[in-house]
Amino acid sequence: METEVVKIFSMDYNEQEETLKVEVPIPFAKKETIDVEVYTDWFVLRAMRTDKEDADYLGTFNLCCSVDGEKVTGTFEDGLLKLSFPLDDPMRPKQVTIT
Repeated sequence: METEVVKIFSMDYNEQEETLKVEVPIPFAKKETIDVEVYTDWFVLRAMRTDKEDADYLGTFNLCCSVDGEKVTGTFEDGLLKLSFPLDDPMRPKQVTIT
């Protein structure tokens, strides 16, 4: 039996100070099945549905700006995934430690 892939189309976001706040509705998903991969200015979201054994969620989302993928946090409650992406300033110099 093949698994049906349900594409996720909606995402709300707003920028607050140095953070990009994103909300993605994924009803019928369980927190334990949510997988988020973050890239410089986009992310991939996968999750398993609990209402259908043979259906999964999949979404690829472009972000408005560069983010620090190492510091992203998220919560999931009542079918709503909330992610906080700290903004990354690509023009800000990065300190290099010489060993």
